Amino acid sequence: MDAMVTARVPVEVRNQGNAILKRIGSSPTKLVNAAYDYVLRHESLPDQEPSAPAAGGEPQKTVRIITPEIRPHLRLWHYPRLSGAGTLATTRKSSPKESGLTMKLLVDTNVLLDFFETRQPFVEDWKRVYVMSCFRDAELWMSAKSYADIFYVARKQMSSKTVQRSIIECLSLVKTCAIDGEDIRWAAEQGWKDFEDCVVSRAAQKVGADYILTRSVEGFERSAVPAITPADFLALVEEKYHLIYEEMPMAPLT
Repeated sequence: MDAMVTARVPVEVRNQGNAILKRIGSSPTKLVNAAYDYVLRHESLPDQEPSAPAAGGEPQKTVRIITPEIRPHLRLWHYPRLSGAGTLATTRKSSPKESGLTMKLLVDTNVLLDFFETRQPFVEDWKRVYVMSCFRDAELWMSAKSYADIFYVARKQMSSKTVQRSIIECLSLVKTCAIDGEDIRWAAEQGWKDFEDCVVSRAAQKVGADYILTRSVEGFERSAVPAITPADFLALVEEKYHLIYEEMPMAPLT
């Protein structure tokens, strides 16, 4: 059985280390396994050298990594939630209230479809957003209406049973904003060119979202809640909070 590990390292160390690992034909996964193997054999840590300060005196960035079980086709609903206790949470820098980072994000239908249909390269940004929610730095929401839209589109690529099973599991990862007749009336009265986008914007307002994550930002010009692509959102978090989120598969120890 595979294990799951989270780690936080300065981004400069991560970048330089990955470059060296690539040069010697290795990988972060092999590095993590080698470190565990060393501890098991020596019951101590390898000698450590102090890490160099960030160049130019800039604040060091933190990489928050989650290591999922290896699966032929990675599905993010297999990630556990990282709580405030237990070994998986020992690398957390601070609680959401302490960091002031926790954001509410309304996820647009097209971003969820990237996830459901494993659309490259866009699904990679979704993975990182979900890792952010695993650390409870983000709270993910979606409009109830989006599930019907997702089923309609994803059904063309997958069986009805597969899509519905995926929807059920997705419900445990993303909170759902109920949409009723009054919301539909409100959206219709706004006269947006794209009615679906207006409903998504309405849901974002109802849950008090900080951002709408979408790959169609231009459709939300009239939205009271700002829209941003997942890639731009992650770049914003990196710039403002000096945090980077990643996922890394870990091979079983032999």
